[in-house]
Amino acid sequence: FLKGPAPPAIYTLSLHDALPISNECSLAELADGRILLNQRNADRTRRERLITISTDGGETWGESVADPQLPEPVCQASLLALDSGDLLFSNPGNPESRTLLTVRRSRDQGRTWGDARVLCSGPAAYSSLAPVAKHTVACLYECGVASPYESIVLALIPLRWFT
Repeated sequence: FLKGPAPPAIYTLSLHDALPISNECSLAELADGRILLNQRNADRTRRERLITISTDGGETWGESVADPQLPEPVCQASLLALDSGDLLFSNPGNPESRTLLTVRRSRDQGRTWGDARVLCSGPAAYSSLAPVAKHTVACLYECGVASPYESIVLALIPLRWFT
C-alpha cells in the first residue's frame, strides 16, 4: 500500500477480523485517513465488489458491504487513490462474464462512481492501475478477441478522459 512520493505508510491487516468470503483485495487511503478495502467477492450469487472501511490504520475493519455500483464477474480489480483525493477503479464491468474492462472514477471517496469509461469492450480480465504523471495513469490489463488471456495491454489514460 503506497501513498504519495514520501516513504510509504505501512498498514497491516488484522487476521483476527472476520471478513466475508473475499480475496484479491485492493487498498486505498482516503483523504480523511480512513482505509478503503475493495474486495473480490467470492460469493458467486452476489456479483458486486465488497467494500470495507478501517478507521484505525487496518487494526480493525467495519462490516463488508456489497457495492452495486461496482459489478464484477468474480475477478481481480484495481483501486488507485489520486493526489486529488479522487479514486480510480478498474475491472471487467460485466457481472456475467469477464468482458467490458471499465475504469471508473469516484470524486467523493468511493461513495459514488459516476464517471465510467470502457477500455476494452471484449474479453478482459485482471488489471492494474498506476500513476505515471500528474494528470495521467496507466492501466495494464489482460484482453483478447476470443479469450481475455490472449494479450496484455498497457493503456495510458489522461485524467481529462473522465470529464
